[in-house]
Amino acid sequence: MPPMDFLAYIGIFLGLYFSIFVFSTFFEYRKSIYKEELKKNFPKVCLIVPCYNEEKNIGKTLDALLNLDYPKEKLEIIVIDDGSTDKTFSKAKIFEEKDERIKLFRKENGGKHTALNFAIKKTNSRFIGSVDADSYVKKDALKKLMSYFEDEKTKAVVSTIKISGAKNVLEQIQYLEYLISAFLRKIFSLTNCLNVVPGPLSVIRREVFDKIGMYKDAHQTEDMEMAFRMQRANLKIAHSIDSIVYTNPCPTFKSLLIQRLRWRRGFILNLKDYPDLLNIRRYGNLSFLFYYYIMAGSVSLILILWGVWKIISLILNKIVHFSWINFDIFPLSLPKINLFSFNLGPLFFLGMVSFLIFIFYIIISRHLTFDKKNLRWKVVYYVALYAFLNATWWFSALFSVVTKRKAVWR
Repeated sequence: MPPMDFLAYIGIFLGLYFSIFVFSTFFEYRKSIYKEELKKNFPKVCLIVPCYNEEKNIGKTLDALLNLDYPKEKLEIIVIDDGSTDKTFSKAKIFEEKDERIKLFRKENGGKHTALNFAIKKTNSRFIGSVDADSYVKKDALKKLMSYFEDEKTKAVVSTIKISGAKNVLEQIQYLEYLISAFLRKIFSLTNCLNVVPGPLSVIRREVFDKIGMYKDAHQTEDMEMAFRMQRANLKIAHSIDSIVYTNPCPTFKSLLIQRLRWRRGFILNLKDYPDLLNIRRYGNLSFLFYYYIMAGSVSLILILWGVWKIISLILNKIVHFSWINFDIFPLSLPKINLFSFNLGPLFFLGMVSFLIFIFYIIISRHLTFDKKNLRWKVVYYVALYAFLNATWWFSALFSVVTKRKAVWR
């Protein structure tokens, strides 16, 4: 068997094994996917909005927070301008003057983790959340999210992140990626292996910071490192799948590459900082998930690089062949297509099964998040390009780690 066929079988096996894990968990817990939103006994919540040069987004973000369906006397909003060089502070100041729930502070630029820690010291709330300055929380999201804290064992709750608008091809790919991620995060929360408390909207009990410490720089992925620390301390993280927050997509390949480079580089380096999380006897599903990430990522990266090399080799060979006839290709007859010449072996059928599973992911994700968007072209773009994009992100992250290059916040 050719080595790349062998790797392809391994990749498909990993994907199918992971899918069995996901679907078996879903059907086991399908009656407890949602939790009834709070109707009384609302705890006080402080939502922190760290921002750096967000003059274009801060107004919409604060509007959404002020319109939350949550008792006004129980909601505190702290905005931290982390040394912005634009009009972020002056635009946020307008909101502070209009509504007493908002408190605005300015500090020297030190990174997102320093802004979060600065704000935590300014509040006495038992529940502390973070909201990115380019994210827009749905009106009922906080009520639904806070209901999970009725379980005293729950120490943090994360929301479902969706893309706000999707115009070009890259944005539509991100839309579908975030949609599927919502379903997977719910599965991970049900199996106690959530590994990030994302910035767009997550709430943590204050006692967590007292027990395991404040946010750290964490290779520019403080939300991931905090989840790693919580998992190491066996602190439960839940996911409220119907608590929706919208975030802006990365509109260009460069901006998307910078974002995903930071995420994947952060994953590698945080895992290096917490290698004990790979102890499968102690951390079970979380360790399994990390091993899956490592193995599946490695196999897919090798296969994609090999595929790209084969395509480049084919193009170069064709150029050489055409050069022999001075690129006079018009006399050449068009190639005949014979349907029976396609290789309909095991890899083909396993690939079709994998595609059907992918469609099931989309169907379930849409159902669970009440998504009504037309996904036809999003699916086409995702299937055609996501594997190559993902390989690019992982390759860039590995190169960055090996060369010890530092990531940036944006």
